[in-house]
Amino acid sequence: MDNSIRALRISIIVQWLLIAASIGAGFYEERNLPEVLRNYLIEQAGKTLSPGELVVLFIGVSLAIGLITSSIGIYRLQPPRARTVYVVCSVGAILFLFMGPVITSPIEGTFKYIGDAADGFTIALLYFSPARVKFESSSQVS
Repeated sequence: MDNSIRALRISIIVQWLLIAASIGAGFYEERNLPEVLRNYLIEQAGKTLSPGELVVLFIGVSLAIGLITSSIGIYRLQPPRARTVYVVCSVGAILFLFMGPVITSPIEGTFKYIGDAADGFTIALLYFSPARVKFESSSQVS
């Protein structure tokens, strides 16, 4: 179980680093986008959000906060709620399908894709490795 816990913690750290790298790359690379895309981003930033978009934004921010706090809980091996919240928030990313077009630089996109793979790896460890025992309540452990 020791190696699976170590792998789980490394996976969480890798995700944190990839999120930071993706955000940093996004800000850095934005200035290198073609003028048409930069103008589109400026236009979208100045746009007033509709009530539906505000709801989606609120849910998205809530999921992001849940993902951050649950990843800290997983890193600290706090059973069993952290695992459930983490998976719900990770799967909740499907909400981005309703956010409209997104402009992503190649570097930012690469960090995001690798981060998504690390997210899947973390979920697999939480349910299919010996580490899962740390996140099961005493009534679930047989």
